[in-house]
Formats: sequence, structure tokens, C-alpha cells
Amino acid sequence: MRNVKFCAHSGLTLSAISYKLVLMKACILYRSDSEFSRIVEEYARDFEHFKGKVIELIDLNTRDGAAMATLYDILHNPTLVVIRDDGQLVKDWQGEHLPLKDELAGYLV
Repeated sequence: MRNVKFCAHSGLTLSAISYKLVLMKACILYRSDSEFSRIVEEYARDFEHFKGKVIELIDLNTRDGAAMATLYDILHNPTLVVIRDDGQLVKDWQGEHLPLKDELAGYLV
């Protein structure tokens, strides 16, 4: 149901529509003992420095990392995922080629 209000100053009708704010988070699943670990850690650090947003680093060698990889059907190391606050996978990049920081930031608005 929509609420309609009349604006006396301009004579315009304004509609009040409610929106649900959907939060997104970015995670990189990687193996901390692999040849990609330094690249992944630098990417996450640079992203936080330039974009002001944190990428969660999750080690695939841990129980939580392995469970997350199974949940989202992740087969490659590293994999960057964008996940909604309800756990739904929005986007993933699997393999060593991580997205441009601006592209990732667009998903985290």
C-alpha cells in the first residue's frame, strides 16, 4: 500500500514508498599457503585503502572456509564472492584474475 501526501508549497503529490536496504559483503576464499596468497592479501588491503570497504579473507584450509566453498560450489583458488545479507550469492570471480576494484565496488554500494 502506498501513502500519498500533498505538498502544499508546490501543489505536487508525493508518494512515500518503503525500500529494504540490502547489504552486500565481499569475501575472498583462498589458501593462505598458496602462490596466490600475497596477491589476494594485497588486493584486499588496497581495496580497503582506496575504496574504504573491507573484503573478508577466508582460508580454504579451515573448516569454515571448506564449508563456504561447498555451499557456494567454489572449485578454484582464489575465488572472490559477493554475498547478500541473506546469504544469496550475487557474483563470483573464480581463479587468479580478480576483478577491477571499481567493478567490485559497484556491487557493494
